[in-house]
Amino acid sequence: MRLGDGDYLSWIKLSLVFGYGSKRMLKMYRHHLSAENFFYELYYHEEKTATEQEMFAARNLPPETVDKILDTCKELGIKVYCYESEGYPERLRALANPPAVLYSFGSLDFLNDEKTKLQFVGSRSPSEYTKKILPNFISPLAKLGFTFVSGFAEGVDRLTNDLARENMADNAVFLAEPLDKNPNLDRYREISKGGAVISEFAPGLKLYTPRTYSLRNRLMTCVADALVICQEGECGKGLDNISYATTLGKRIYVIPPGDLFDARYFGQRDLLRKGFTPVFSSADIVYNQSKENGLAVDLSILDSSENYLYNPTLPPEKKNPKKKPKRVEKNKRYEHKLLTPQMLEDISETQRQIVYALDNKPLSIDELSLKLKLPAQELVNEITELELDDILSQDVSKNYYLL
Repeated sequence: MRLGDGDYLSWIKLSLVFGYGSKRMLKMYRHHLSAENFFYELYYHEEKTATEQEMFAARNLPPETVDKILDTCKELGIKVYCYESEGYPERLRALANPPAVLYSFGSLDFLNDEKTKLQFVGSRSPSEYTKKILPNFISPLAKLGFTFVSGFAEGVDRLTNDLARENMADNAVFLAEPLDKNPNLDRYREISKGGAVISEFAPGLKLYTPRTYSLRNRLMTCVADALVICQEGECGKGLDNISYATTLGKRIYVIPPGDLFDARYFGQRDLLRKGFTPVFSSADIVYNQSKENGLAVDLSILDSSENYLYNPTLPPEKKNPKKKPKRVEKNKRYEHKLLTPQMLEDISETQRQIVYALDNKPLSIDELSLKLKLPAQELVNEITELELDDILSQDVSKNYYLL
């Protein structure tokens, strides 16, 4: 029994002919109707843009090589995803050198959902400080539905894997080696029950690529929405991910060093100097990601001592709380009452956006449309409902303001 034929097998053959992480392969493939057609023209020397070496490799690819890959996958229960497969991670298609084939323990469907995916980056020899703070970040994020992306190295990678599994979070583990080249097969299968263990390197074959970690890192960074730097020295290998992340426009969070004079944290120190985002709790990450995605997130699951800055339903605890006065604009023309959490819960998401937009100053309908990036016509009905509920009103200059 084979896992597929036609283009399925052609993608595996192309990955062996061009090698892993080839930009040239995808560029040439776009001029063909299918991978099968592409490989056919390579095999019969009809691909005019191919080099002699590429056509020779296609012509002399032993059939038993592909058979060995598929036999290994069948024996171990490894799933195979080619570039055109349903379920192939959509984010990887945006790479200039996406993997032609992915081999996986577990389904990859969760990599295409809308959950925020975080990659925690850190040392293989984490300090006690790092071991202490990681649960405080990962456990709350897992409960909020975040997905975690990591490698399988000792240290921060393994801690991330374990904490994600403990909190029943989706967990994507990327390897820098074939899936069958490690004695941890039972652990891979355990992880796959709540995620997947993934490699672009064909099982059943010897691996000759020297830059496996660099190739693996590009996949992790591409799949993740943001990176969290936990512990890195001045020349830490995890910093290689930063160049991938900045190129792809990913947000980078940096946990402040446990000791400013400890060389184990100099990588974080330098990243903070360059202006990357510091985070002091899981609430910082949740707030920044929800703001970036334009989604409202319920932070009540987090510790109120950490998230009161972002969650209006959880005011900071004070020993002698004082009654907060009404907010008044500087010209005292627009005096309005504080909105209660109950009022915010009873209105729609668009109406909440309108309220937040008017929190600082009155705005016209056109200014609201520009700020919220919504058509003015769509805002009219929402504003009318807010006026009927006595939440906002309009002045003589036709600017809306909160009551």
